[in-house]
Amino acid sequence: MRLRIQYEFKVQCEKQIIAFKKGFERLVDKPVLHSILTPYDLERLICGQRTLDFKELKQYCIYANGLHPQHQLVKWFWEIVLDEWDDEKRRALLAFSTGSDRAPVNGLKGMKFYLIKDLENASD
Repeated sequence: MRLRIQYEFKVQCEKQIIAFKKGFERLVDKPVLHSILTPYDLERLICGQRTLDFKELKQYCIYANGLHPQHQLVKWFWEIVLDEWDDEKRRALLAFSTGSDRAPVNGLKGMKFYLIKDLENASD
């Protein structure tokens, strides 16, 4: 399995990675880049933040079709997400709703996260 992963991610992509690196270094002076960004900073800019603050997501959540922060369904949703779920489940929610399990560079507050009530199947 280790050899397969190495082949898929290193050997098979090696030419593309070299080409990307060469093009990137043409645009950005390497010493200047190293003086202003750490490897962690660069990864965060490209991939997004690893740490997730779901309290921040709750604060900036947008509600529609009769939902609001005091609605019982909303309270239950945030209680489950914040109090019962671990980081793995929260990342899965984020991946399901956005396509990525990472936060944008400016955090979860930078997302447009909607909770929308299904009016066709709503009981209240």
